Amino acid sequence: MQRRYRMRRSADFELLRRSGQEFRHPLAILIVRANGEQVSRFGFLTSKRLGKATARNRIKRRLREVVRSRIDRIQPGWDILIIVRYAMIKAEYAELEDAVSQLLWRADLLEARDS
Repeated sequence: MQRRYRMRRSADFELLRRSGQEFRHPLAILIVRANGEQVSRFGFLTSKRLGKATARNRIKRRLREVVRSRIDRIQPGWDILIIVRYAMIKAEYAELEDAVSQLLWRADLLEARDS
């Protein structure tokens, strides 16, 4: 995922957690907030309770790929935080794709694909 699509500052994460709208799924929690910019930015949060760094980084890499593949369908101008739940450790890639799509759809951030 390109750098311009990533949230990097801890103050951005803090503001999003404090004042964003939350959507829940058994595998993840999605928090969104308008950012007033031309692109949507994404952050991924994993807890140390999920396992060692290799397991947490693997989950984040998979989530970045899921988001990257849908970036053209996601509405611009939002800060989006995906908080990983424990069940995601054992989830298959297709389940991750489904969970992210469902959360983005419920947040009304995913545009329908023209097929």
